[in-house]
Amino acid sequence: MRILFVSNRGLYPIVDGHTRRSSNILKMLSELHEVSFVSLYESKEEISKDNLSYLNSICKQVEFYKAPSKKISFEMLFRLFYSIFSHKPYIIWRHYSHRFYNRIRHLANSNNYDLILLDNLPIAYCYQPNLSIAQVLTDHDVSYLKCKRMAEQKTNLLSKLFYTYEAYKLKNYERKIIGQTDLCIAVSDVDKEALNKLNPAANITVIENGVDIEVFYANNHIASPTDLLWFGGFSNGPNKESMQFYVEKIHHLISKEVPDIKLNILGGGNTTWLTKLTKGKESLNACGYVDDITPYANKAGIFIAPITSGGGTKLKVIEAMALGKAIVTTSIGCEGIDGTDGKEYLIADTPLEFSNAVIKLTKDNDLRNLLGINARKFIEKKFDWRIINEKLKKAFQLLIPSQ
Repeated sequence: MRILFVSNRGLYPIVDGHTRRSSNILKMLSELHEVSFVSLYESKEEISKDNLSYLNSICKQVEFYKAPSKKISFEMLFRLFYSIFSHKPYIIWRHYSHRFYNRIRHLANSNNYDLILLDNLPIAYCYQPNLSIAQVLTDHDVSYLKCKRMAEQKTNLLSKLFYTYEAYKLKNYERKIIGQTDLCIAVSDVDKEALNKLNPAANITVIENGVDIEVFYANNHIASPTDLLWFGGFSNGPNKESMQFYVEKIHHLISKEVPDIKLNILGGGNTTWLTKLTKGKESLNACGYVDDITPYANKAGIFIAPITSGGGTKLKVIEAMALGKAIVTTSIGCEGIDGTDGKEYLIADTPLEFSNAVIKLTKDNDLRNLLGINARKFIEKKFDWRIINEKLKKAFQLLIPSQ
């Protein structure tokens, strides 16, 4: 099959759940099919010599186009202002490139492809009507619900109004685009149900987030029950909200009962706020981005995911489960994973519930070990990338039976 893989960002280096998922999908597709990778990019690192070399080694064709700047500037503010009076949401204008759109349109009409994969909602504007070839959209999260949840978390009135309005426009846009594409890929049954309600006529299948179970494997024999771990980049709004929620409302409750508790916070992006938030608190270690999480994972007895907003399946939780960690998360944090509270992880939604769950795990070695063992077995059965790849292969075969 000849596939045009369209992305709104370079997939290397792998810095978050999106790039980890999409890079695995791209690698798998390139092993089976002839893939052209055409993408926007934001940083020079995405188009470094090593990254380009690797992409060229697995893809037939690789092209990158400069993405609009996300830094505060006249251009960015103009896009934001323009989006307010547009029926399309800001997430589209934030990533819109006329040059990129024209290139995708040219390639899509060249008759050189059997399938176009639009890898994320922000570049759904590249959808081409009236094409005779299949067009597939990956909806990494139900974007309008994610935005709606963020609006609910905002305390600033202007921010709340903006996110509420954005959620409204996203809902309309998402409903339309998942109905136009030949197939929409959701990452969980929960997301599929939400998208089906949004547009019952849409063709939706579930291809879960996966994990390389051979890479994500920890030595839990040296783990400390009082060492907590979080990993997740802070260019993602919900991740920032999660850590603010934990540091401001939960950590001090745990420290009262467990004085030697310590949290290592791994994640790059804009962390100036995190440095200020953790300053002078020895039990909170803001580590920034790290190339290898293994030393921290081996040492941690408990993984925390105090996630209060966002959508989609949280890859960080799946990876922590693969590492065999005892996990305390929220209802949103484990959404779409379909594990069982008390068996694969503990669910706690309020600060008091969350702190009590963590305190309990620091003192109950048997429960902590059992949760970790159950979590690992669960991931091996459902979220191994080899299983996920087979599901994607079958989905494309159903879409294009002749291939």
